Amino acid sequence: MAILTFPNIKPQQVRWGLRSHTRYFESPLNRSVQTVESPGAQWVATLKYTVLNRTDAATMRSFLVQLRGMNGRFYLHDHSMETPLGNPSGSPVVNGAGQTGNTLNTTGWSASTTGLLLPGDYIGIGSGTTTELKLVTQQVDSDASGNATITFEPPIRTSPGDATSVVYNKPTAIMRVVNDEEIMWDVIPGDLYSLTLECIEAFYV
Repeated sequence: MAILTFPNIKPQQVRWGLRSHTRYFESPLNRSVQTVESPGAQWVATLKYTVLNRTDAATMRSFLVQLRGMNGRFYLHDHSMETPLGNPSGSPVVNGAGQTGNTLNTTGWSASTTGLLLPGDYIGIGSGTTTELKLVTQQVDSDASGNATITFEPPIRTSPGDATSVVYNKPTAIMRVVNDEEIMWDVIPGDLYSLTLECIEAFYV
């Protein structure tokens, strides 16, 4: 099934977060605690449309039914952070294949520039089914050659190819709805509509 593009209709309320994948062990003898982190942190989001006019509601309904419940996949960005707080310039790309972890070497930025990206900004790497959304955790500055290292969370799942574009405006994650009951909407007197959509990042293997 094709990955759909989320409609260009901004919700009235947005909730985003990163759900880590950890295990928790507590000793029955002395209550000492151990935690173990595993790969697989996922973005989760709740979008609330408190008032939709008939035209926008029709667009959303058409999108929702095409998802066919949890089977569908779609690209979604954080509507509360569509553009970065930093001042990115240039045409950044991945600098070197096979990179892993929570840093990425990039090039193609404007040379010798500070504050290209700031903590809390998003970037997108990969494309198609390997699209990944990352949240920047350290300020990004470029050197005299336009190179910059980006530090972020969560770590890379699939190494992006060399020269792959780094997206900083409306970068997306691949999402699905959390259950089949999400494909619902409410009708408000006056021919207005509302809906709440809960979704979670979906990985391709």
